[in-house]
Amino acid sequence: MLLILIFFSACMWNWYDVSIFENWVKASGYTELYKIYEVPLLLGNLSYRVVYPPIPPLIYIATRYLADLVVNAVASAGQAVPAIGSALGTVVNYVLRISLKLPLLIFTVGLAILLWKKFGSEAFYWTLAGVPTIVTLATYQFDPLVAFFLYLAVVGLDIPRAGLYITSLATALVVLTKPLAVVALLPLIYYLYKKDGIKSLIEYLAVSSAVTAVVILPFFLVNPYAFIFNVLSFHSERPPQYVSLWNIFVLLSNRNPEVVKVVNTVWLPILLVAVSAVLLLLRKNLDSGDKDDVVLVSLIIVLTMLTFNKVVNPNYLLWAYPLVIHLAFSRRFKLRGVLVMYNVAAILATLWSGLYMLIPALVNDVVVIEETGELIPAREIIWKSLDSPLNETVRGLVKISEEYYNYVKIVETYTNVLGAIIISAYSFVMLYLAVTLIRLYTNAGRSPRQI
Repeated sequence: MLLILIFFSACMWNWYDVSIFENWVKASGYTELYKIYEVPLLLGNLSYRVVYPPIPPLIYIATRYLADLVVNAVASAGQAVPAIGSALGTVVNYVLRISLKLPLLIFTVGLAILLWKKFGSEAFYWTLAGVPTIVTLATYQFDPLVAFFLYLAVVGLDIPRAGLYITSLATALVVLTKPLAVVALLPLIYYLYKKDGIKSLIEYLAVSSAVTAVVILPFFLVNPYAFIFNVLSFHSERPPQYVSLWNIFVLLSNRNPEVVKVVNTVWLPILLVAVSAVLLLLRKNLDSGDKDDVVLVSLIIVLTMLTFNKVVNPNYLLWAYPLVIHLAFSRRFKLRGVLVMYNVAAILATLWSGLYMLIPALVNDVVVIEETGELIPAREIIWKSLDSPLNETVRGLVKISEEYYNYVKIVETYTNVLGAIIISAYSFVMLYLAVTLIRLYTNAGRSPRQI
């Protein structure tokens, strides 16, 4: 399975997102590293936006320099040995992608090893073979870090002596990578308070906050407005995206600005109410002192978030994936059915994100970049995202579509309707999982293993 991950890691990425990451590297060349959040405002160019806390840009910039060294070494070897020069020239793009994705691969394998240590080789296999894992590694997203830190925060508490500090550090690293994901740790915070009391909770919060502050403050203090604009304001103003439940209304309205405005007003209160309801309903179950209860309640919260959040990209599903695997192989729960259904949801999420780009590419049309509203030729994005043999597959589809252009054009006309149908199916699966887990978990005489 590791070979499959390496194959997709080498052959593709999401060029649009990577082009943003590449601008981080350029920005770090224009100014001091801790000032990169200012660059999009100084240039008046949103393509230089840094919409994450410091960990993702720091990792990408550092890895880019490493990748350049590797690629230059390959090129030098080709020049020194002309007989293999042409062969090495054909693999440069693959080497570049693998080099850039090395941190993602390391954290993915690290997560698989954590689950292997707890549940055996089958858990290791499912971690590497899961749809959320493959999609995230293929497209290049930072969610393997989030998944690893989230799961480490939960299970790290059991480590003798250093457990509280490992959990605190892992929590800080979640915040420093993708802050929204820290909502999944609310059950852990409650569990820690009930299990070890207020003193341990204060220590946990103090260590997590201190680590977060030490990393963020150098970037924040130089220009607070620029940091807030990039990390917070951009996300609050962007429209719904991909398989968010809210995107159904936007698609069916043909991206009516008034609909987007309403969604941007109501989504957060509804999400907060839903997450709060889950916590209030299940908080007593966290009093048992069983870590599996923390994992289960955290999973239900993430399922809720991955339905009602305004932006739900397929890679976000990796956040909950270690929790799903944990419960699938837990002796207490054995939720194998949830593991299968969760991968089905990931397939639906991936299907829509793929069709969203592929359908306009088949008729040589533009695609709307949902987060900014930009119009970019779909084929341009695909050709820059894929390498052999994947791009040959798409070129074959393009050739076939040219023969049936009128029919494909009709399909494109109803792309938004198709998207609404797929998103509805995805949302149904996620809500079904959440509601079924809640119902079975709160039913005194039954066990969630019946799923």
